[in-house]
Amino acid sequence: MTSVFADLMGTEQKESSAMDDFNQQCKLSYTTRIYGFGIFFAIGGVLTIISAFMVPGIINGHPERFALPYALGAICSLMSTMFLMGPWSQIKSMFEKKRVIATTVYLLSIVFTLVMALVVKMVGLVLLAIVIQMLALFWYSISYIPYARTAICNCCRGMVSV
Repeated sequence: MTSVFADLMGTEQKESSAMDDFNQQCKLSYTTRIYGFGIFFAIGGVLTIISAFMVPGIINGHPERFALPYALGAICSLMSTMFLMGPWSQIKSMFEKKRVIATTVYLLSIVFTLVMALVVKMVGLVLLAIVIQMLALFWYSISYIPYARTAICNCCRGMVSV
């Protein structure tokens, strides 16, 4: 009705996009963001700790007992930071030029971990996926520290050349 009235009056009405409407509906207070971060981070930590108790399952041929809580813990921990920054800001930050490779490797390694544990059930591939996941998370995390990647690369070059 409003747009019809605006058309009749000859005035233009600024239309908001669906994303703008969504963002307006998803505004959280600072306190709610902190609670959301804390809850999801705690759930991620608990799931990761639970996965540590499931390590004997890998030895007994049940890699899913370890990989499932570990991967879900990683996902919850990643989601926790979305409460602080907001989902769209977090996604944009994750896929910035300096983080896109680490982010992609990290997300794919979580999927790879789950597929290897739940479908293929090959212990060696699950362990490989977990190692890749840990390394990608480390590389992704240090991208937020200025010059950390450069310092680590220089340190590794120095150790290799010795």
